[in-house]
Amino acid sequence: MPFSAHAIWQGTTLIADAKGAKLPSQMAVENYREKPIFWDGFDGPVGLEIELDLVHPLGLEGLVFTPQIRMAPAYDIAPENLQSSRTFSGGYFRDWHIGEKVGDLTLLKPVLFQGLYDDNPPDHDFDTLDPSGRTHLIYRLHPGTVERLESQAKMCLVNPSFGLPACDPDQDAKDGCVGKNTRKVTDVTYNIGTDVNALWTAGGSSFRNADISHLLAQVLQEQSSLQGNSVAWTALQEQFEPAGLEAAGYRLCPTGEKSHSIGKACYCRP
Repeated sequence: MPFSAHAIWQGTTLIADAKGAKLPSQMAVENYREKPIFWDGFDGPVGLEIELDLVHPLGLEGLVFTPQIRMAPAYDIAPENLQSSRTFSGGYFRDWHIGEKVGDLTLLKPVLFQGLYDDNPPDHDFDTLDPSGRTHLIYRLHPGTVERLESQAKMCLVNPSFGLPACDPDQDAKDGCVGKNTRKVTDVTYNIGTDVNALWTAGGSSFRNADISHLLAQVLQEQSSLQGNSVAWTALQEQFEPAGLEAAGYRLCPTGEKSHSIGKACYCRP
């Protein structure tokens, strides 16, 4: 890259970073509402639907990415590490950039690959900011280990996830078990303390890595039924563990092209 082009790029990046750092102070969450998600066959909620308005500067162009909720402290994550700290296919919180190990810490987050909610298109990991300065958002949060949610009759967990069995010698991951060369999740950290916190970011062509996690964390801690309630948090997570799914009538789906794979184990029920 020629020096002049590199200098322009570097200057533009610095400006975008500075704007991203400043923007959260000009944003707010309003009109927060939540309700538990219930499915037939389960003895409690399997998720949480939250609805809110994100208020931001008029005409701001950019994207707001889906949030990830945890019952753990508000870790200090550098702006440049925010996106790589978001969990996509791993199931649990990524502790790569917080300076400590927290084990397999559970999450609530929207399911990226899903066909259950008609108003949330599949593969939908972000929303476009409304130029009016107020973006209305609805998120259906399920345990982070849910990799795919086709319907209430079929869902897939990240492989490995807590509770998935180890493969027998004559099996592999395509049989819905944890392969011999894959680390088995033998223990899980449901919570660290009882405060509910978030990882939530926004970005655009004119700004980068706007950390708006604290805006959502504040309303969750003030208004969410999960705040301070580790028993309810753990119970919700356990619903979609293999034991919870089996108690609700699910069984491992038959093997086949649209079933288990190296990265997922699928459960079906009639």
